[in-house]
Amino acid sequence: MKEYTMQQLSELTDLPVRTIRFYIQKGLVDRPIGERKGAKYNEDHVAQCLKIKKWTAAGLSLDKVAQALVEPPLELPTPPKKTGDVSMKTCIHLAEGVELIIDSDIAQLSASDIRSLANTIISQLGNK
Repeated sequence: MKEYTMQQLSELTDLPVRTIRFYIQKGLVDRPIGERKGAKYNEDHVAQCLKIKKWTAAGLSLDKVAQALVEPPLELPTPPKKTGDVSMKTCIHLAEGVELIIDSDIAQLSASDIRSLANTIISQLGNK
């Protein structure tokens, strides 16, 4: 498993070193492997930081994030869109007058999930 320094972890997650240390202190991110200057972080640490970043961006407080780490929420609040934000949407023509629009930022569906969903809808529309 690849190992990172604190600085590399900070760059990978786009979180300040101070914030990551705070998350570790709060028990939201696992302690590093090793001590002091020899401390290393791995992919698990990266994933934990990115999950916390995503959840706080969605509006969860750190207390709610701590709860979510124990029992992940079924649905996260959608962060408010700001002027200038860019979002990707997939638009699939299903039939005359019928389109499926998927907001990739919110739906978190893979390309195969989207294809499967579209094919299911198309087959249902064909039965009408």
